[in-house]
Amino acid sequence: MTPIELHYTLTPAMTRLRVAEALAHEARKDARLLDAVARGQPGALKLLLLLPFPVTSAYLLLQRDATPTTMVTAIVLALLTLPLWRLADRLLAPLHRRIEMRAGRHAGRLGALSLRLAEITLRTRLASQEGNYVLRFDDHGFRLGRDPQRPVTLAWTGIVHAAETEHFHRIACAALHRRGKAYWIPKRSEAMEPAAFQQGLQLFLERIPAAAFSEKTDSAAARSAS
Repeated sequence: MTPIELHYTLTPAMTRLRVAEALAHEARKDARLLDAVARGQPGALKLLLLLPFPVTSAYLLLQRDATPTTMVTAIVLALLTLPLWRLADRLLAPLHRRIEMRAGRHAGRLGALSLRLAEITLRTRLASQEGNYVLRFDDHGFRLGRDPQRPVTLAWTGIVHAAETEHFHRIACAALHRRGKAYWIPKRSEAMEPAAFQQGLQLFLERIPAAAFSEKTDSAAARSAS
């Protein structure tokens, strides 16, 4: 095929979009983590509360010099475990609610601080990537560069990860993907005629190996590369 060139500009507005998408992604991850902890917490509390009963029972039963009284005590402890397990949810509910409320307030404060720090770091890093880019591709692969920097070259077979966000396509070779980074290509460009850009972008995406799209698409990764 005749080489095709796509021109686009990463602007301050696009930087803001990239930062917003990355922060939204991180916020969703934090929410999933808190939800998983909240779901697992009742079971963990029940286990901590009731584990001494079967452990003590087993210990008593394994004693060589166990007396009948010891044996009866061990059996009673073992039998108590089942009804106590059923009652544990009711007994621990108030404690669980207090722990959950305190954890939520603590996570909210830390989350707001961490997101603010992440926003500052991302905005600084991504602002350095603003500028005019040229994406040139043919049957063998593509070259991507920002004026006046030297372009990077990658064969189609070198693409191991491809995903899209609301406003960008993210393409990565193995080295970038291991670091959670990618080349960000906007879905729209003001640097060339819109229809021509869309047609060329579609041809570019069609040449990416299907296996690169196998991973679940997400909104964005917090880390990024030019």
